[in-house]
Amino acid sequence: MTITQRDVQENHRRARALPIYARGEIPADKNLSVQDDSSGFLDVLRLFLRSWPYIRPQLLGRWYVPGKGIEDRVADTFVAEGYSFAYAPILFILVGLMGPLVGFVQGPENFAIVLMYVSVAFTATSFLIMCFGPRDIFMYSALGVIFGNITTILLSFYVIDGYADGTYTVILVLICIAGWMFQIKINEGRIDYRVRLHAHLVYFYGIQFTQRFMGLAFALVNADLLNQAILQGEPLAPGLARILGYDELNVNNIAELSTAERYEIFWFWLKFNAAFHLINFPINIFNGWYNMWIQQRINQDLRVALVERWHLLSMNYHSEHRTGDSIFRIYQDSSQVTVVIGHLINLVISVFSYFSCVGLVTLLSPWLGLAALVLTLPGILFSAYAMPRVRVRSLV
Repeated sequence: MTITQRDVQENHRRARALPIYARGEIPADKNLSVQDDSSGFLDVLRLFLRSWPYIRPQLLGRWYVPGKGIEDRVADTFVAEGYSFAYAPILFILVGLMGPLVGFVQGPENFAIVLMYVSVAFTATSFLIMCFGPRDIFMYSALGVIFGNITTILLSFYVIDGYADGTYTVILVLICIAGWMFQIKINEGRIDYRVRLHAHLVYFYGIQFTQRFMGLAFALVNADLLNQAILQGEPLAPGLARILGYDELNVNNIAELSTAERYEIFWFWLKFNAAFHLINFPINIFNGWYNMWIQQRINQDLRVALVERWHLLSMNYHSEHRTGDSIFRIYQDSSQVTVVIGHLINLVISVFSYFSCVGLVTLLSPWLGLAALVLTLPGILFSAYAMPRVRVRSLV
């Protein structure tokens, strides 16, 4: 096969159009400026709000009422039809007070414990407002409950030593979950109840945050074992040694680890890593499948709604448009909306994960935590500068 001069010219033209080491030549009619960018975050937010009726069932679920089964309508955001979760904040306050009063949880001996009690008090206040306060601030109080619980979990699991404070926190978190999942009412002298089911986005976020808390704990333990004990021969911290069953190897008992003790911790470190990844691997596979399954449920509801509206269009419209084109448009539009929703779901996970880590780092090193928090501002400013240019170039 001979290569002609025309083939060489065509290859040069393609090389200029698809450069590797330099900017390509953009035709004048497609060389758009930043001012030509007509889309932005507000458009994404508007698309999310218009899609909310189809996202809502996956977030709020449906009520299961004994004797009636699962209702067809979407569950209420808060109380309705005489049902209430007023028992939950009252039970939360009682358990929150009983923990330190009966001695199950240690008193305010240091700053971390005081901060944990402040977080519990903030959560209890938000929970009370969520139940008995005005409905227009329900969402803000719910976010306060979530933020307070995350702060309490970080403090009790990663900062304060011992099992008691972690158990205390788990009980309080379960009470908050029960208030949202389980509602009761008094009806003619008997107690009726209903249970919230099919809230798949809540289940998904719960799995994600639990996995991230486990990963954070694994990273802290892993770093301490590898960097301090195995490589440098330093004794274990008292709390970590007690949890791992190596209390005799803590810093209060010995000054330095022997070679045999370092090998013993090394073999434990290998088993610990293998066990964590064996547990985490199927969870990662399930998370990807579950996320896709939720998005496809939203996508299906969107397509059904679009087809219903398409059927309501005039006969004149149907006579002038081909059915295949309309079906492709419905498929393409619903798929694009689902992609946007998927990015928003991942955005919520990333934001909560980042600020949870910033909160934990702040407790360990306030200056480092402040630096991590301040870095978000240049990141936002850079995104505001770069994203319009990326969108314009993607249209070429």
